[in-house]
Amino acid sequence: MTILFLAASPMALLTLLIYLIVFLVIAGLLFWAVRALCGAFGIPQPIQTVITVVLVVICVVALLYFLLGNMPLH
Repeated sequence: MTILFLAASPMALLTLLIYLIVFLVIAGLLFWAVRALCGAFGIPQPIQTVITVVLVVICVVALLYFLLGNMPLH
């Protein structure tokens, strides 16, 4: 994996960093909105925990797909 980053151009790494920051901002807003809506609708704590865990899994899978989705399989 480090060889991949060493072979990449600095501009590509900067673009990746910008995309990563945008993804993290959107994911943070999504977490905030879900937690605010759960509190507003009075959803019980165990169900809020399940919703949060599902949201974390979806965000991790989306991030891995975004970062590793275009890599060739050798």
